[in-house]
Amino acid sequence: MRHRIWFQTGSLSQLDGNPRVCRRTEPEFGRRRGIKNKRVQSHRNQHHKSEICRGSCGVHKIRLGRRQNLSSNIELHALVNNAGIAEYGQVEWTSMETFHKVLEVNTFGTVRVTKAFLPLLRLKRGSRVVFTASVSGRYTLPGFSAYSMSKHAVISFADALRKEMKPFKISVHTIQPTAYTTLLSSTENIGNSLQSQWDKTEPEVKKSYGENYFQTFKTLYLKGSKKLSKTNSSEVIDDMVDAILSKEPKITYIPSLSKKFMVHMLTTIPMELQDRILSKNIIPDVPPAGLAGTDINDLEIK
Repeated sequence: MRHRIWFQTGSLSQLDGNPRVCRRTEPEFGRRRGIKNKRVQSHRNQHHKSEICRGSCGVHKIRLGRRQNLSSNIELHALVNNAGIAEYGQVEWTSMETFHKVLEVNTFGTVRVTKAFLPLLRLKRGSRVVFTASVSGRYTLPGFSAYSMSKHAVISFADALRKEMKPFKISVHTIQPTAYTTLLSSTENIGNSLQSQWDKTEPEVKKSYGENYFQTFKTLYLKGSKKLSKTNSSEVIDDMVDAILSKEPKITYIPSLSKKFMVHMLTTIPMELQDRILSKNIIPDVPPAGLAGTDINDLEIK
C-alpha cells in the first residue's frame, strides 16, 4: 500500500479552530469537510492513503533531496504552505520591526520551506505545491499594508514557481480567500494589534493624527471586519483539499462564488474607484489632528 504524504506548514485550526481535521485519510478528510466536489470525491475510490504530516521540526533538521529518506512505499505528494500571521495598522503606525516580522513568516518563510522541499517533490511526477495566499495579495485595504505586501509577494512567487516547475510536472496552486472569521482575524486580535502599533508610534506622528482619529479608525475597522468576515471557513478547506487531491486542480482558488465576482470587479475597475470603495467606512471622515479645521478634500497636492 502506497502512502502519499502531504506536508503542511501552519495549522488548519487557523481557519476553523479545529486542529483535529488536519490528520485524516483522503476519504475521511472528504467526508469530514462535507465536500461536494466530484473531483475530490473521486479520490475515495483509490486504494492508497494520504495524511497531512504536521510538526514543529525545523527545516534545517530535515535531510532533503535524498531518496533513502523516504521508504519505498511513501511519496511526498504535496507541500501546503499555510503558515501565516497578520498585523494591523496604518503605515506610519507600523514599525519596521512589524513589517520585517510579517514578511519573514508569510513571505520568506514560505520561500524557505518551498525551496527546502522541492528536491523531494521532484522525485515524483504529478506532485504539487499549494499556497494559502489571500485576495489581499490582489488589492490592499487601509491599515493592512504589511500583510498585503506579504501576500502580493507569495502570489508572485507562486506565479514564477508554477512556470519553472512545469518541466518537472510539478503543479503550483494558490488559495486566495477573502475575509473569514478565524483566530488571526478575530476582533480581539485586530483590536490588540491596532492598539499595539499605535502605542509604539513615535509621539510626533501620534500628535499629527490624534487620539480621536485613531480611535475612530479602530472602531470603523473592527466594525467593518466583523461585517465582512464570512464564518463558513470550510469553503477554504474544501478548496485546499481539492488543490491537493483533484486530478485537475485549478491554478487559483477564490472560495465562494459571490466573492469571486467581487474580486473580479475590484481588480478590473479604475484604480481611483477601487480606492474609494476600499477606503469607504474605514478611513474616518474626521480629519487627523494635524489637519483640524481643514477640509481634506480642499488640500492641494503639489
